[in-house]
Amino acid sequence: HPKQIVVRTGYDEGLARRIFGGSDFFWMPSRSEPCGLTQMYAMRYGAIPVVGDVGGLHDTVEDRNPGKKMGTGLRFEPTEKGMRGALSRALALWDTPSMMKVTRQNGMKKDWSWKTAVPAYEKIYRSLVG
Repeated sequence: HPKQIVVRTGYDEGLARRIFGGSDFFWMPSRSEPCGLTQMYAMRYGAIPVVGDVGGLHDTVEDRNPGKKMGTGLRFEPTEKGMRGALSRALALWDTPSMMKVTRQNGMKKDWSWKTAVPAYEKIYRSLVG
């Protein structure tokens, strides 16, 4: 289907930024993910991450709470059933523009800088040395 799908091999930073910036959702159905950075890039550019609830994805994507204006994305159990549920949740979010906007803004506001990360590491190190 040449007019419906494109496959590109290799990596192009400029193209990646344009894709993130033009996306409403970023789908990452990992079964295992020690850390991952692309979900953070997606949030920065306003694409709402929909991720398998594993490893670093669990640590970096806060599951959207339907009753509150909280959350930066959608997490799901990395199974077929979990993926189907996540797709339904994403479509429901899409149908609620105000919540879509809030979720997108929550992700864009996340601070992934060392300024935020260092205090957490210091706390761990200090607890280890006593």
